[in-house]
Amino acid sequence: GHHVASAAACCDACAAHAKKSPKRPCNSWVFCYKPHCWSADNGNTHLFGECWLKWQSDAAHPLYGQRGAYTDGYRRANRDKHLNGKYPEASNPEWVGATKAWGEAHGTAPFGVAPGSRRNQSVPTHVSWMGGVMGATVDLHVSWTTDEHGTMRSSAGDTIVDYRPWESREQNLKRGVKPEQMKF
Repeated sequence: GHHVASAAACCDACAAHAKKSPKRPCNSWVFCYKPHCWSADNGNTHLFGECWLKWQSDAAHPLYGQRGAYTDGYRRANRDKHLNGKYPEASNPEWVGATKAWGEAHGTAPFGVAPGSRRNQSVPTHVSWMGGVMGATVDLHVSWTTDEHGTMRSSAGDTIVDYRPWESREQNLKRGVKPEQMKF
């Protein structure tokens, strides 16, 4: 995995990738800023410093999996995720990368999760990742929620229905996914 010490370093890694890969340049990124970033893919443990470099086919209409606060319905529907399994052992490369990045960012502050310990994390109130789209402008006055169906709603009245790559184009459109979200 790719681990860095800050969101700024993740953004810089995206910009560097874009210079090297002009055909499909990185134009968006996601960074885990907590010891363990909760996610709905309960088979994976995402640790501090994970930096995902991404390419959006249409940066003016970026795809998001979740945004902002999780609704009570979302938290109830996903309450059993991450309540079992174990964190990686100390020798695991993911653990080594995460704790190294944590040390660079936080010095000797405790990591907060013990290697090999049992995962027992409830759904947080808000998405535990941060990210950005290169060149995008963000209105910091707008807040978002994500519900149990993956639908994202903004305080400005916008609604985004989560694109599901495992469904057909017709199924996504029927659920309300906007066509511009499916440009790949």
